[in-house]
Amino acid sequence: MNPYLKALWILLLIAAGYFILPHSFPILAALITAVVLEPLVKLLQRLFKMKRIYAVIVSFTSFLLLFGGLLFFITTRIVIEVVELSRWLPGFVLNLADPMREWANNIQAYFSSLPPGSVQNLQSTLTKTIDSLNDLTLYLLNGLVGLIGSLPNLMVIAVVYIMALFLFSLDLPALVRSFLDLFEEKTQAKVRLVLNNLNRAIIGFLQAQVLISFLTYDLVLVGLWILGVKYALAIALIIVIVDVLPVFGTGIVIVPWALYAFATGNSSLAIGLLVLYLVILIFRRIIEPKILGNSLGISALATLISMYLGFMVLGFIGLIVGPTLIILYQALRDAGFFKIHIRL
Repeated sequence: MNPYLKALWILLLIAAGYFILPHSFPILAALITAVVLEPLVKLLQRLFKMKRIYAVIVSFTSFLLLFGGLLFFITTRIVIEVVELSRWLPGFVLNLADPMREWANNIQAYFSSLPPGSVQNLQSTLTKTIDSLNDLTLYLLNGLVGLIGSLPNLMVIAVVYIMALFLFSLDLPALVRSFLDLFEEKTQAKVRLVLNNLNRAIIGFLQAQVLISFLTYDLVLVGLWILGVKYALAIALIIVIVDVLPVFGTGIVIVPWALYAFATGNSSLAIGLLVLYLVILIFRRIIEPKILGNSLGISALATLISMYLGFMVLGFIGLIVGPTLIILYQALRDAGFFKIHIRL
């Protein structure tokens, strides 16, 4: 092929991916789910001598029943608590303003010797903080209303995901063969080895993330129950979701909450929240690399370094890209694409 024509095709594929990929989430999620379910399909074929279509139907139906049942149970319980929490949150923010004003008055009396400009800056900062809390409350409530309003779109996405999952599961071997046919016969064995390694890595990564999130949720939930916190299910879910975002972390929820508890005289709750935050922090920073390392087949040190460098370079997405590059390099190296020998 003409090199210029080849470069043009590559540019067109990149441009198409740039515009199409952001809208392809249900398709990509269905493909990844089909890859995860493929070992179960093969197991059913081997144990019960099933045709592939019947094995796919059994695994597909089992997945929908299990996932749908868990999703229904969790969402119905959490939605109830989120609705109650949304009713309670505005009053909480308004009540929060009083101790903050009292705290500001005490500070102002204590620092009465300061120049007038400093006192005005303090009052201005307090006012902005209260306004920010009010804005946050409105943002959360609007987000809840927006989520309810987007239910029709979510239903369309869910239907596309379910249909794509079944079709991917049914045609996955044919898709793999079509992809391998793009390579020369002598290269296909290496590419197949890379795909097998990536398949194991994807399944291991998803298993690790689910396990980490599940353990973190259980840890937060038990801690909130011990502290006697209301709406523990919904609050624990919010904390786990925020914990996935390294820019924020659990501190964005727990630390202000603990400060508010101190300001209102509930020192036992404040200390308990800080202890819970410390436990979560230790768990995420120590256990996570170990779980990911074992699941992905790379060392905990390599996982930690790749996640840190990925985050520093690419931000949140780097937490996924970093380990993925390590996995891809290891798969290519095991397949013989990279042979590095240093001779002195």
